[in-house]
Amino acid sequence: MKKLYMLLIKLVERISKMINKELKNLKVIQYLNKGSTQYSLFSTLKLISFRLTNVEIANSEPGQDVHLKTN
Repeated sequence: MKKLYMLLIKLVERISKMINKELKNLKVIQYLNKGSTQYSLFSTLKLISFRLTNVEIANSEPGQDVHLKTN
């Protein structure tokens, strides 16, 4: 049971890192598109959503590290 919790924690940490990376990209896009912030915000959030829905957990044996892959 403890191994399952550790795997879940690692999964959440990796997804959190991906979200933080995308939020940094959002700030850059907003800076570059000062005139159309609402449109760039919507487009970027749509892109983040698409990327996160395509995240899969690779097959792993019990006790192994969780690996994420993106399509």
